[in-house]
Amino acid sequence: MGSILERTVDTEIIKGTVRTEPRYDYLKYLQIVMTWALEKHPEINRRDLELLFFLYSERVFTKTEIIKYANFITWDKNRFYRLLKDDWISEERRRTPYRYPVYSLSRKGRGLVNSVYKKLNQEEHISEWHQHNPLFKKQKVGRKNNLIQPFIKKNNEEVKKKRLV
Repeated sequence: MGSILERTVDTEIIKGTVRTEPRYDYLKYLQIVMTWALEKHPEINRRDLELLFFLYSERVFTKTEIIKYANFITWDKNRFYRLLKDDWISEERRRTPYRYPVYSLSRKGRGLVNSVYKKLNQEEHISEWHQHNPLFKKQKVGRKNNLIQPFIKKNNEEVKKKRLV
């Protein structure tokens, strides 16, 4: 049986107390990454993104399965059709007299969710270039952008440190 110190990633002694760093720290920058994703793709909202996260692990699904999950979130009756029209969801099998239509996340939807996961796992940095990240555009200076930019820079520094290790 290992000690507590063996089960942690990093241990540091500060003023006589032992401080341990958590092994899993995925959600530290969740708010920043979600804000980045929503600014990068203004055609979707937070609830749409949460639905895409749920559907990501589902290979194929029907509209009824989406509606079952949607009972937990604020339901927009046009959400499914909007996501289908905007190519976040794709139709895998058309409706026939004896079969329901089947859907899956489109390449665009899987790409967005993959990118969010990579940023949360710190495998990928969040761009600070104004042409790739709307949060860094000069003409779009606002309170939210001024508050979030230092956190993006701090996250990117941690990603660089992680790559060097």
